[in-house]
Amino acid sequence: MPNRLLPILLALNLIVTCVLVGAVWMLSRRVDDLARKSDYHVSFPSYLEVYLRQKPISEEYAAMAAASPKPVVPVSCAALSPDGRWLAIGTPEKLILWDMAKSIVSRQFHMGVAQAAFLDNETLATITFGQSTVYLWNTTIGRYSLKIGDGGASTGQSFMAIAPHPSGTLFALASRNERGIHIELYSKSSYRPLATLVAESADTSSILPEIRSLAFAGHGSAVFALFGTRLRMFRVENNLHALREDNPRFLPLLPLSLVSAFAIAPDGKHIVWGDEAGRVRVSVIGVQYPLQPSTFVYPLQPQETAHNATVRQIALSKDGKRMVSASEDGIVVVWDTATMRPIHRWSAHPLEVTAVLFTPDGKRLITADAEGRVKIWNVRTGKKVRDIPVD
Repeated sequence: MPNRLLPILLALNLIVTCVLVGAVWMLSRRVDDLARKSDYHVSFPSYLEVYLRQKPISEEYAAMAAASPKPVVPVSCAALSPDGRWLAIGTPEKLILWDMAKSIVSRQFHMGVAQAAFLDNETLATITFGQSTVYLWNTTIGRYSLKIGDGGASTGQSFMAIAPHPSGTLFALASRNERGIHIELYSKSSYRPLATLVAESADTSSILPEIRSLAFAGHGSAVFALFGTRLRMFRVENNLHALREDNPRFLPLLPLSLVSAFAIAPDGKHIVWGDEAGRVRVSVIGVQYPLQPSTFVYPLQPQETAHNATVRQIALSKDGKRMVSASEDGIVVVWDTATMRPIHRWSAHPLEVTAVLFTPDGKRLITADAEGRVKIWNVRTGKKVRDIPVD
């Protein structure tokens, strides 16, 4: 009897195998169809996971799936278009374009983004993870129109930070290669470098940390760069002045303590900065020229301690009346800039806050954290308005 059953069992096994192979083939064909019809990148494993979740499963497997930890994908950066329509959210895995008016994900691209900045209402500049390429995206058509850099293949160039110029016609890019560290001014019409604002030699740059952020001040007359925990400021004359260390308008280091975050006020005359002790301070950017060509910074308000951890993010509203600071323990503080006193203080996130943004009208605040959460808050009340899905 067992010998008679063996052929039957083998036949059944062959039938089951064929059915499974056919099902997998049909699913893969379905994934290909979706990929061709959509702007989104769809991988077969992710589609199979969704497909299986939709099928009835046993309580045992349901419990196992629920207990399985999800990978944490931090939000690395966020940027808001000047008109407030588009919110760009960058993670190590993808770039998300969120439509603020419709409250929906308009598009997403499977490309890791380390930094992002809107150059105008329709042009988004992003620095990829690995820092080898800058992409210029057209948000209207949902595709990148240009890229700067060749992935470091020929020059070994890596990009560190980007900042739009107040005029809207220029932007600055910080990069590093075997020759040293450079901050170059680019034309937004040709996307070609017009001048080198900063050129650190390889000998000097080898001991300098990465440039974490850039910002223009004085309506474009100076650029600030955060080298690790040190702020450096460089004068820009006629927007095209190449600066060198032997130039009297070059100020290597600002007389500030260790800086962990900074922002320039909309008037271009004030800088707000935070440090590792949780303090927040406002300083005035002054210029003595032409009698004594130099640039200086001096304190305007006494420092305020509102955080028990390192201040990681600072932003100001468009009218300059409100400021927000956020720390690595998830605490967010909204300030009245006239008095430099806190208005609201709350625990917005369980982990480090990685981005803070005011909407153009100053009524909403956007925050993001190291665990992939993005939230919108009411600035007046300090209450959460909604969550923005990232996964």
